[in-house]
Amino acid sequence: MHIGTCQGRVTPIVFNTFSLTTSGLDFLSSAHDVLLPVISNEVVKVVSATCKSSTSVQKVKLTRQSKGTHLLPVIKNLLSSKSNWFTIDSVDDYYFPGKFRTPYPQRLAFASDITTMPFYVPENEHFLFTDIQIGKGKLRAARSLKVAIDGKEEHLIYRIAPCGGVKACLFDGCSYTVSTRELKSCPDHPESQLKNECECPVEFVYIWPENKDDKRRWLSGILRQGNMTTDNLHNHPLQQATKIPFKVISDIQKSLENDSTLKTHDIQTG
Repeated sequence: MHIGTCQGRVTPIVFNTFSLTTSGLDFLSSAHDVLLPVISNEVVKVVSATCKSSTSVQKVKLTRQSKGTHLLPVIKNLLSSKSNWFTIDSVDDYYFPGKFRTPYPQRLAFASDITTMPFYVPENEHFLFTDIQIGKGKLRAARSLKVAIDGKEEHLIYRIAPCGGVKACLFDGCSYTVSTRELKSCPDHPESQLKNECECPVEFVYIWPENKDDKRRWLSGILRQGNMTTDNLHNHPLQQATKIPFKVISDIQKSLENDSTLKTHDIQTG
């Protein structure tokens, strides 16, 4: 037995070492006949067949599911003319992108200066996107965009997130619908599960200028293909607004920082 160290350890360890005896060295250095088991022809056939069957298995190639067309041409077309825009006058104009209160072709919500909006907070200049009430799918990486708006070239940044759809109560005749973020069961049928509706074709698009001093914003829910003339592009019912706006959360945090003795009732009553 010996005491030593090994890689990856700080404290020493106790270990054993083994060595061949003289008889063992003589046995290895001398010639010996080795008897092998007899393999019949039937065994050879089975082994051969197994090898052939294993090599004939073809790998299944996974293919990426395409949505038909690119979304960028649709975005550029909406940005190209102000006739496609409508001014954000209410939270409903950005809470549920893809549902419109204005006539076609006004399908791109626009804010000329987000700092003048009621729910603006400096800590989150992208609140229009984060306050969307519908659940989002996997968010795409932000990308730069160069587009002509009414003949003037603009440098913008855009992000895309697919609509995450909603969850609905499976109880027959129940219309209870919530965002995919919700975990609670239907209050009328707690024993019934909530099921995700079918995949929605709407994709949320959020756009802002590269220049940080430029406070314009664009937002919409659009389709890669198909017309956007209808007032609601979603293929599922829309739930009530339940997500707390970022400004409300920020105001609560600031109130608690100023007075840690505040209770829930105090916060609710303002």
